[in-house]
Amino acid sequence: MTPGEDENHSEVLSTSGDGGATWTEVLVIDSDGDSDGDPDGPDRVLRFDPQRWVSPDRRLFLFWVQMGRTRSDKQLGVWCIETKQPDAARPVWSQSRRVGDGVMMGKPLVVLSGEWVLPVSKWKEHDTSAQRIVSVDEGKTWKRRGGS
Repeated sequence: MTPGEDENHSEVLSTSGDGGATWTEVLVIDSDGDSDGDPDGPDRVLRFDPQRWVSPDRRLFLFWVQMGRTRSDKQLGVWCIETKQPDAARPVWSQSRRVGDGVMMGKPLVVLSGEWVLPVSKWKEHDTSAQRIVSVDEGKTWKRRGGS
């Protein structure tokens, strides 16, 4: 285990400045948090499928999928956290936030209009499985498009 994780499922982000000879842990997203993103919350959640992405303005985003321990498909959600200091030894991270429902199907794409588009899917309990979550304000807010 690395210093910030425990015996439960965690996502760990580490960096190396020497070609991979040594690694430094810079962020742990621990599954001991609750379903609204509070790492000290009472609920147990599953967090999985992390995706790192550098935005056009050089912010580092970490996206992941999260759901409650009951494994209800209705709870699936895409969450993210970001830093404006991707090269810092100890970057300052934003609060985690839910950006949409479902499971992300890759990293965001920046289209010619400047919008950020994140493909997502839902299964089982949903008729509108293939969708996209779109940000028109460089990741501040996200809205669902398609699949309706």
